[in-house]
Amino acid sequence: MFPQSKKKYQLGVINLTPNSFSDGGEISSSSELLKKLKSSTAIDFFDFGAESTAPMNQAINEDQEWSRFKPFLDLLKTLNHPLSFDTYHVETIERLSYEFKDFSYPIIWNDVSGKWSSEVDRFLAQSVRHFYVYSHNLAPSRDLTGSHMKFLSSKNGDDFIQEMSDFFLSKKHDRVFFDPCFGFSKSYEQNWSLFDSFAKLLDLVEHNNWMIGISRKSFLRKKLGLDALTADAKLSLDRVHDDFINRLIQRRRETFIIRKHF
Repeated sequence: MFPQSKKKYQLGVINLTPNSFSDGGEISSSSELLKKLKSSTAIDFFDFGAESTAPMNQAINEDQEWSRFKPFLDLLKTLNHPLSFDTYHVETIERLSYEFKDFSYPIIWNDVSGKWSSEVDRFLAQSVRHFYVYSHNLAPSRDLTGSHMKFLSSKNGDDFIQEMSDFFLSKKHDRVFFDPCFGFSKSYEQNWSLFDSFAKLLDLVEHNNWMIGISRKSFLRKKLGLDALTADAKLSLDRVHDDFINRLIQRRRETFIIRKHF
């Protein structure tokens, strides 16, 4: 499906969690999930997550995460588009990869850990339909992924962008998307430094495939003076989201997956 057919994909966030900051607890059955999927005519495909990595939430283990995914697998197998799974647990993506071994569309491992390992190589080698998202997260190990705000870089401005480009440069691969991971192990100032210098980062790395997720992020809410995620606040954030994204990727030739709440 990508990257040849188009240059920008809308990836709808589906949280199968009780505690995600935006919509935790909204989906507890396949019928609720199906209703959510049908409400999203502007979305190209979906990113399913079963653990919230917001810093205020406790991490869960792979068995707890799997128990949240499992009730929805039969429904997901009927979908006619790629599936993205947001997990940093190797055991979870291995189980999902097995469950969807006969699936006709790409499977994307959206791994926010920032930890490339032999398991990533194995995942990509299992199928030419597999894609991987390599994310900029400075947490020192997979098990500390959810504690990412404890591990901030001291750099700002051009030095911060250079640090991030160095992070990505050794991991180029045709089936890998790079995610600068707005909001992960970054201060408020660093998020906006990244926003302002994003074109420079793209030029430094010279990679064709990128994922961007700024939808309803706390640094964006703070910029707009929105303290709580009320229904009106969500509408305000969603209205400005596309404008901010267009400012990030205007006139670029790379392929972008835009991760978006809806």
